[in-house]
Amino acid sequence: MRPYEAMVVLEPGLADDAMEAVLNRITGAITGQGGEVTHLDRWGKRRLAYEIGGHTEGYYVLIKFQGNPAAAIELDRILRITDPVMRHLIVREETGRRKSTAAAQAPAAPAAEEAQAATEAEANAGAEAGASAGGTQPGAQSE
Repeated sequence: MRPYEAMVVLEPGLADDAMEAVLNRITGAITGQGGEVTHLDRWGKRRLAYEIGGHTEGYYVLIKFQGNPAAAIELDRILRITDPVMRHLIVREETGRRKSTAAAQAPAAPAAEEAQAATEAEANAGAEAGASAGGTQPGAQSE
């Protein structure tokens, strides 16, 4: 089973019993597909970044669950047809198998710095060799 996380924004004016009914429907969709709700966090009313359906606030709920991809697909279907749901997003949580892009780029950074330092050292060595051989410095006037 894979770990998932769902953020659901509900209409802010729902009564407590209506909110419980919606949350029971959501958790029932997950458990009905063989999944398991591991965490349900009610964030409460928060201000929205932009107006949605005439609302400037929404009731946020974070749901973490374990399940197969069919559970996530069924949950998405249920959330789309449930009227009090204004917005939702379901994401699969990382399990640590893959390296993040920042971690993948971190070992390459010292190699890039070493290459740049070597290029600068070669340029400085070439400039010093030209100056000792009687060459002119950039910006110096010839007679």
